[in-house]
Amino acid sequence: MVRTNNLVFLLKVSMILVQQSKASCAEWKQLETTCGSYCFKVLRPILDHTKALQSQVNDSKHQTECLMQPKRNEDLSGKFHNITREIDNLNQKLDYLAKTENVEQLQNRLDALEKKLDQKFENIVKLTKSVAVNDGKVLLFGKPFQKIGSKYYYVETTEKVTWFVAAHKCLEYGGHLASIQSSCEVSELNAHLLSNTEYWIDINDLGTEGVYLSATTGFPASYLSWNKIEPNNVNNSEHCVIYNKDYHMNDDNCQVKHRFICEY
Repeated sequence: MVRTNNLVFLLKVSMILVQQSKASCAEWKQLETTCGSYCFKVLRPILDHTKALQSQVNDSKHQTECLMQPKRNEDLSGKFHNITREIDNLNQKLDYLAKTENVEQLQNRLDALEKKLDQKFENIVKLTKSVAVNDGKVLLFGKPFQKIGSKYYYVETTEKVTWFVAAHKCLEYGGHLASIQSSCEVSELNAHLLSNTEYWIDINDLGTEGVYLSATTGFPASYLSWNKIEPNNVNNSEHCVIYNKDYHMNDDNCQVKHRFICEY
């Protein structure tokens, strides 16, 4: 009965050891203590054979890995080479595009600069032909601009036009509609204006009712001096400003014809 139990135990231990595929000297000593010398003598050949098989398996696995490693290295090296080549190609394309774009930008800048220089040269020629100084007056495009205070003005004394025509004429003369900045400028200008006469200046509220801007700067007028009850926007049609030295400023219909004051 004892021998039968030992054989059963032997078979169980053999199965476990086959699954483990490895046994140390300490484990063998433990087995010898557990099942006795008889059990160990029977089991020892099986253990040795199992260990030999495990050693062969490990050697085969190592050889397989060694054989596979060059192949893996070769594959990785090939992929790395391909990626490097693609990066080089992209860099070459980027360099080409960058150089091409820079050339085009430089050419565009040169063209624009050439146009500006041509325009400035034409303006210089025009000014050379049209400007003359005589008795404190500057003859600009055939119109005498007189220095009044710190500015030069041309005061139209005869022709009456709409606000829009006046603005255009001042531009043709090389200036713009007068942009009054202070009461000091008003005092200096009044001495050169006719009494009871209206003159167009650059102030208007054509964009937004009640917001009076300077057509010269595009910003709110720096100086406003309204006549009594003005501005009143009669019939919702008065959007341009006239100046009269007797009563200062008033809004009027832009299509009404008045004299005008130019400044440069």
